Amino acid sequence: MSASASNRRGIGYSLYEVRETKSVKRVLIIMMVLVTLLGGAYLYWMSTPLYAFQEAALALKDRDGRVFAQRVDINTFIDSLLDDLLVHPAETTPGLNSFQRQVGNGAIALAKTSIEAEALKSVDRIFPRNRMRDLSSLGPDAAIAETPPASSGGNIGDFLRAASHELGGEVSKMQTVVYGRMELWAHAHRATLPGRLLACPARERGTELKQILSDFGLKQENFKGIAACSTTDDGTVETCLVGLNFFCPRVSKEVTVNVEVLKGGTSDCWRISRIANMHQLLLSLGESYEYDVHSLMRTSLAGINGASVQNEVKGVAQRIQQSGAAQNLMQQLRAKLGN
Repeated sequence: MSASASNRRGIGYSLYEVRETKSVKRVLIIMMVLVTLLGGAYLYWMSTPLYAFQEAALALKDRDGRVFAQRVDINTFIDSLLDDLLVHPAETTPGLNSFQRQVGNGAIALAKTSIEAEALKSVDRIFPRNRMRDLSSLGPDAAIAETPPASSGGNIGDFLRAASHELGGEVSKMQTVVYGRMELWAHAHRATLPGRLLACPARERGTELKQILSDFGLKQENFKGIAACSTTDDGTVETCLVGLNFFCPRVSKEVTVNVEVLKGGTSDCWRISRIANMHQLLLSLGESYEYDVHSLMRTSLAGINGASVQNEVKGVAQRIQQSGAAQNLMQQLRAKLGN
């Protein structure tokens, strides 16, 4: 082979190597751009409200209580759910007098406190290594505040404390009686929504609450996609309303569950807060829960009026008159009148 031929061949290899090097560089540049774009897209995805749902689902699967607590405000979620299922319909019960409403509100608070405590314990048991809070003090009795006993001093403050203690004690007793009646009603109406929540054993109430949501079709296999997503910002807290479509076998159609996700205040990341349209959702599913709760309240509060109230007030008045604070106050008044 001549020298010129060898030179041409060497030049050809050099040009090929240059072209190959340029091609490799172009591929590397494209890969770097793609990685940057994908990385940026993922970072953006991590900052969206929808990412909270992914994180919560993975945390639940991995039993990671720390991440789950970061992404789900479970206290607010359960509290809001029970307000929608029990408290709000109970407050709208027609035909009750003011005293019945006072006692009824206290009794329904006992029911809510008991269910909420057990529901939180159920969540807590899912994450045995990541306790969210101490739930040992929560239960039906926790809803009744204990008032310190009146002192034996002889002034108007002691007298009022004695009166407050007696009156508060009577109302608390009535609330407990009505709460017991609620449980009896629930056992007789187990097919109703309030019956399911109140009649099941206390330890199973969290599971029952989860089962109720599942019966409405709100479970993973029935999820059909995102219907809408809108965000508002009041300068302190960002609020995102995410519409999730689920197929509900009970009504053979898709329903939209609006989930509220919040960012700001005490949290710098998006957290699932509550189901925002629970009332409308239950109505669309044909639930007669409002009628059932009204029936529960009217039956449980029957007789808590008129003569029974007067008898209780008379008993309270007699006990107040016999208290040490009242007797000391009367002695002081007699002494002043005598002077």
